[in-house]
Amino acid sequence: MKQPLLVSICVLMYNEEESVALIYQEMTQALADFPHAYELLYVDNGSSDNSAKEVEKLMAGDARVRLFTIARNQGYGHGVIQGLQAAKGDVIGYMWGDYQIKAKDIVKVFRLAAREPRSLVKIRRVHRHDGWLRVFGSKVYNRLFGLLFKVNSRDANGCPKASTRENFLRMGLRCQDWLIDPEIMVKATRMGLDVKELDVVFFRREKGCSSVTLFTFASFLVKLLYACLFGRFDR
Repeated sequence: MKQPLLVSICVLMYNEEESVALIYQEMTQALADFPHAYELLYVDNGSSDNSAKEVEKLMAGDARVRLFTIARNQGYGHGVIQGLQAAKGDVIGYMWGDYQIKAKDIVKVFRLAAREPRSLVKIRRVHRHDGWLRVFGSKVYNRLFGLLFKVNSRDANGCPKASTRENFLRMGLRCQDWLIDPEIMVKATRMGLDVKELDVVFFRREKGCSSVTLFTFASFLVKLLYACLFGRFDR
C-alpha cells in the first residue's frame, strides 16, 4: 500500500516569540482542507527570547507541531539547512517567521510542490510594503543575480521555497548565511527543476524587528560576485 505523503513546513525563527502563536493560528486554518498530512516544524535559530517556550505551548496541544533548536545562531543559511535536514516530510520547505506573507499564499506553495515533484516552488513578492529602501535594494540585487548566474527570477530570495526531500538532498546545500536562497535557485536551475513562482503581496512586518540592514545588501553583492567568480556558495 502506498504510504500517505507527509509535508514539512519549516518556520525559521530568530527572536520571533510574538509571531509564533499567530503563525500557528493562521497556518492551521489555511491548512484545514490540505490534502496531505503535515507538520509545522519551528526552527529556533539561536533565539535569545522566548520563541522556543511559545512553540512548546503549542506542542502540548497539537502533535503536528515540532521544535528544532539550534543552540547558537550560525547564520540564516545554517538555520535553513539544519531545518530541512530535521524535517520528516517527503515534501519539505521553509518560510520566514515574521509572517509578512499570508498563510493562504504559503499553503499554495506547498500544495503545488506536492503535485509537482520535478519543481522548486516559491513565491515572488510583486507588491511590497516593506519600504522603498528594501524594494530598491532588492531590485539591484536581483538584477545582478540574474546577470551573473543566468537565472530568470525577479525575486531570488522569495520564501517560502518548497520541493521534495530528494531534490534538496541532491543540491548539497552549503551556504551558512543569506546567500542560501541564491544557492538554491542556481542549483535548482542546473538540476533542470522547473522553478515555479507564485505572485504574492508582501506585507509590512507587524511583530518583532528585521535583521536586514544596508550592510546586509552590501554583503549580498560582494558574496554574489565571489560565488560567480569561484563557483562556490560556502564562503
